[in-house]
Amino acid sequence: MLRRLRIFLFALIGIIFVIMLTIGVFHFLRYTNIFSSFQCQQEIFTILAQNHEKMIPEGAILTILSNTTFVVQFVAWVTALGAIILAIFTFLGIKEWINLQGLKQQFEIEYNNYKKRFEGVEEYSKFVSEFTQAKIFYAQGFFDESWEILSKLPETNYEVVLYKGLTQLKRKDYFDAITSFEKTLTLKDADLPRIYYNIGKVWFETKEYEKSIEFTDKAISHRSNYGPAYNQKALALRRLGKLGDALNVLSVIIHIDGKNTQALYNSACYYALLKNKNKTLEYLQKVIAIEPLKYRKLAETDPDFENYRKDSDFNKLIGPAEA
Repeated sequence: MLRRLRIFLFALIGIIFVIMLTIGVFHFLRYTNIFSSFQCQQEIFTILAQNHEKMIPEGAILTILSNTTFVVQFVAWVTALGAIILAIFTFLGIKEWINLQGLKQQFEIEYNNYKKRFEGVEEYSKFVSEFTQAKIFYAQGFFDESWEILSKLPETNYEVVLYKGLTQLKRKDYFDAITSFEKTLTLKDADLPRIYYNIGKVWFETKEYEKSIEFTDKAISHRSNYGPAYNQKALALRRLGKLGDALNVLSVIIHIDGKNTQALYNSACYYALLKNKNKTLEYLQKVIAIEPLKYRKLAETDPDFENYRKDSDFNKLIGPAEA
């Protein structure tokens, strides 16, 4: 609004100076034509003398001519000044008009961008809502309901494709899960250790233990402190009958993270299978100290501890916690 008002004022001032310029030029030409020659001046002297019935002194005539010349020069200077001012305000007015056109164009661009962003936000809001609902279903164990939503979402987002793979794994669609996990490798912000770990889990579920170890090793090579990959690799080694190697793998992650409960508990299980009572009780005591209710309950029914069901030290360790 202010910019438009400035343009209007510039235009108004310009019009005023156009009028002044026109008047100035008119008077300049008028006086220039009248006093352009000595002959015209003599005619004026004669007319003046006749009107006054006597000759006017030459000094008076020169004074009249001098004053008239001053008026002509004054009008000329005013005209020139008006022309300069007119040019300045014309330039400013044109500049403001050009700026206004540029702002108008910029506004149209910004408006269109805003409109697109608004439409994008609306779509994104819908996407977030649906994806969040799918993740809630997954966390609650409703894998079919989660898949029904995930299957309709675009596969351009890493998290979406990852959850598709996780849901397919839970639904035992193993080869589809591998396809989804492999696709996540090509997407932006891909978490390579997590992807390789999950591919290893798929191969573990299909009893391809060597392949499972191959991908868990890839996960560990990308993140040396990635606990789930160590635990998964140890499980695969156990299935291959390599309990010693499995315990070595678990010892690495326990050294990195002494409170990794899964590694501590599995170590107790593997030592129990090797009939090493002291190590079994040592690791079982450590994990129960961290999460007593969970691991006491697991140890009560875990077949890995079958040889210790009648052992007093074992039963004392997994007995009910003191109130």
